[in-house]
Amino acid sequence: MDTKIIAFINQKGGCGKTTLSINVGATLHYRHNKKVAIIDGDSQGSATKWAGNALENEEFPCTILGLAKAGGLAHREIKKLIGMYDYIIIDCPPNTEAQFNASVLLIADLAVIPFNPSPLDLRAIEEFKPLMEAASVTNEKLKTVAIVNRSDNRKVSGAVESHFKNNESIKLLDTKIKSRAIYCETELTGTSVYTSKISEAKNEISLLVDEIIEQFN
Repeated sequence: MDTKIIAFINQKGGCGKTTLSINVGATLHYRHNKKVAIIDGDSQGSATKWAGNALENEEFPCTILGLAKAGGLAHREIKKLIGMYDYIIIDCPPNTEAQFNASVLLIADLAVIPFNPSPLDLRAIEEFKPLMEAASVTNEKLKTVAIVNRSDNRKVSGAVESHFKNNESIKLLDTKIKSRAIYCETELTGTSVYTSKISEAKNEISLLVDEIIEQFN
């Protein structure tokens, strides 16, 4: 089994790493029939709690593994899972647990940076670049992309696109994830938007997954 490793990473909290990790993982399972493990790297256990909210007869479709305490040795533990899953998705913690983030970038195939369309978030991405560049020295296969989360303002989104226009190291994905109540609702029920009745949310996550898969081709 050719395992692909995807890290949802950003040094800022509240940018949607857990939400996208969970929903991308579920969509890979339901829409593409893939076996997926989600690594919960946050000491708050957000992904673990999300899946734990599922009803007994409606278990979340991905394996959830908590590795926050692995710190700088997380890559060693994740390597043990290669060949067991089609995709390993890593829900990374904010920069307060930077050793974990540096570790997973050593083995990730793709780093996905979710961010809110704001100047503060754009600055955070620029501050993240040295960590990515350092990891690329050892991990030459590492690719990095960014995804706009909670996109509602066209003018702000236009400014974001201009920011990435001349950025050679980080590609901005075409898909934009909008701010929708369904993402909070599915967290409370331990489910994903792919199995919800909100087709707009299901479609935008499906488009994101398609773009992510394209990065491996």
